[in-house]
Amino acid sequence: LSLIITIIWTLLDRKRLNYSRLFEYLYVYVKYVVCLTMITYRTRKIIQSQFPAPWLERLLEPYGDSSPIAILWTFMGASYPYNVFTGFGEMIGGLLLIFKRTRVLGGLILVAVLTNVAMLNFSYDVPVKLYSMHLLLMTFFILLPDFRRLLNFFFVNKSVESEIYQPFFTRPKLN
Repeated sequence: LSLIITIIWTLLDRKRLNYSRLFEYLYVYVKYVVCLTMITYRTRKIIQSQFPAPWLERLLEPYGDSSPIAILWTFMGASYPYNVFTGFGEMIGGLLLIFKRTRVLGGLILVAVLTNVAMLNFSYDVPVKLYSMHLLLMTFFILLPDFRRLLNFFFVNKSVESEIYQPFFTRPKLN
């Protein structure tokens, strides 16, 4: 189905040189998906619905009978301060994505946070490995337009030019 749609789109839209406007819409959509997902996860960590405190039966279970995911859930549930810490990292990174001037900082924070989440998911056999990798890849996609600037700043030790902000809409009130 995707191949057929691609062929039809290509044939009907041969004269268009680029899809910069479509890319802008996709970019904003991905930013808000990651932002809302991170805020949701933060909320679930703070009220301890994602990782509840370990119950007595869990604490009395022999360690050798525990699955990797059960060990992770017990650790995270027993450590409310760590839940708050990771939750705030997710929330701050997500909120910083909203604004153009703080988008890069939010993306860098989320790369660190989501790398940790993905590693925990892979290391403890949590079933949402693919979803956490998608969120991490979406965060890299958000940082992609600034790749050259980040490379110059962190690795090449060159001065970094300021980003020129283009308004999304032509009418100022819509922006």
